Amino acid sequence: MIILVGTYLLNIPFKLHAQENSFNEVFENIATLEDYKLADKKLTALLKSESLTPLQHSSVLQAVAKNSSSQGDIQLALEQAKTSLIFAQKHNLKKIEAEANKLVGAFSYYKGDHNAAIDAYEKSLQYYKGFSLSIKAANLYNNIALAYAGLGEFNQALENYEIANKIYQEFGSDVDKIDIRLNIAGLYIQLSRFNTAIETLLDVLEKYEALNINAQNSIALAKSHLASAYSQSGNLELAELYTFESMDYFLHTNETYYVANLLCNLSLLNLRRYDFTKAIEYAVKGKEFSKKHSRQSTYTTCTLNLSLGLYANGDNIKAGILLKEARELAKKYGYKETLNYIRAFSGLFLASNGNPSLAFKENLDYIQKQDERLSSSLNEQLTNFESKLLKQKIDALETQKFLQNKREQDKILITILVISFIFILSFFIYRYVRVQQVKKTLLKMVQLRTNELEIANEKLTELSLIDGLTTLHNRRSFDLDLFSQWENVEKSKSCLLLLADIDYFKKYNDNYGHVAGDEALKRVALTMAAHVRKDDKVYRYGGEEFAIIFANHDLSSAKVTFDRIHEEIKKLQIEHKGSEYGIISLSAGICQSSENIDSVQQLIELADMRLYEAKSNGRNILVSNQLEEVRF
Repeated sequence: MIILVGTYLLNIPFKLHAQENSFNEVFENIATLEDYKLADKKLTALLKSESLTPLQHSSVLQAVAKNSSSQGDIQLALEQAKTSLIFAQKHNLKKIEAEANKLVGAFSYYKGDHNAAIDAYEKSLQYYKGFSLSIKAANLYNNIALAYAGLGEFNQALENYEIANKIYQEFGSDVDKIDIRLNIAGLYIQLSRFNTAIETLLDVLEKYEALNINAQNSIALAKSHLASAYSQSGNLELAELYTFESMDYFLHTNETYYVANLLCNLSLLNLRRYDFTKAIEYAVKGKEFSKKHSRQSTYTTCTLNLSLGLYANGDNIKAGILLKEARELAKKYGYKETLNYIRAFSGLFLASNGNPSLAFKENLDYIQKQDERLSSSLNEQLTNFESKLLKQKIDALETQKFLQNKREQDKILITILVISFIFILSFFIYRYVRVQQVKKTLLKMVQLRTNELEIANEKLTELSLIDGLTTLHNRRSFDLDLFSQWENVEKSKSCLLLLADIDYFKKYNDNYGHVAGDEALKRVALTMAAHVRKDDKVYRYGGEEFAIIFANHDLSSAKVTFDRIHEEIKKLQIEHKGSEYGIISLSAGICQSSENIDSVQQLIELADMRLYEAKSNGRNILVSNQLEEVRF
């Protein structure tokens, strides 16, 4: 009896092993099926099997969700992924739970629910963080960055890309290193750095082809990004070419949820061509595809594009309804980027429908959000990130060169050992000297590259403080300098600030065109810069507005300086028919810290108030305080 029981117990592991092998074989056969509907039937039948372990049951549930996604039914795939998640939690399967959360995140992202995607990805990340520098953790950081970029949260996107990139550079495959550059190129597009995006994407395509692997899906995505970058930079022919190449691939592979986004891009491309009929047609198709696959972000953008097309064709009623729908969706899902474009169009729409005050408010909101979106600090952060990538490439090349030299030296060592024992000692001496030389060379080259990067960064910082049109210092430089002077000014001295504005400049642009307006701005800027003291600085404060920070001036000498500037600008005799003075003129307000001012902000506000007072009292004057004004 004891022998029979022992034999039975010994057979249990072998039976379990046989069952596991049987399940793996069946599961693998289903996974290789190209007929998704047949695969769905077989997976559903497999789920009904009572012999499945909880782990096997979870694997089948996730396979069902992935199969639904492959058929383009993202909403169903999301629901099935959530079912898999609940099952894994119920049976305390931590790894399966992490995988299910990752699926929920992916399908939420495809739907356009980026906040839900981030939440699911971060829950999955908690599991993989326990594994030192896990590639799966890097993939999650990369996915989180994509979701943040979709929300317009560029700083958070870049932070997660940097973490992912650090792991990929050390432990990832060549494909991983290329894929993250593809995703970062999308960030460049959203920041309107189209030339950088195009250069990056062309390099990405070249590297995919050089690897000689099956990366067609990534290549199609890269072409989709490239089409967007070309479209927004004005090269509509190349944009259309890459869009159709990408669309052909995704239609062929039945990944039609990507097609919705491409149709949306085509509608925008035709809006830029002023072909509003085609733009409407593609926007309608894009809405249909995105609704079918529950892609909320694409559906929202297509709705906005359709509103634009109908508005251009004169159908203001339908355009208004769709604009309202797009705004509500963008607010609901937190699409900051799309919401900003809606603000811009809303201003135009409200103005044309006789509501200028609301139109003005919408336009101000758009400008504010656009400034935040294209902030110099984020672009500097992105530039630093690229500098790190460049240094990593240089270090990798140097290491590769060093290892190659070392292998060659080892071959020489083996050959000498075989030939004669006599030369062993001399060889080791030679090898030691050679290695020291290589180390010194590497150190010099690394130092050289480091110095080059530091110089490049200094130049980038310097460029970020200069206004591209006038070559004056820009608003960012103004903020830094004014705060610095405020902090360091001696009690016995005073900080003087002057704000000036070209009179009737909008009328000038309207009468003479923006090219002439830019030329006038440059001439005024150069004149102002040429007639201040060496210690004083002139800034382009914004638009047609300028600022001067006077160092070690009293109020009377600052007025004399501005009087000289005003006379020189008058000598320019820049014709301005829209001005009562017939030529370009300036209005200005000046104030000093000794006027019971407690902060930099108060100083700026007082100067701005006096500039406004100058504008209100006939222009072409300098207001120095509320009781005094200088007329020219």
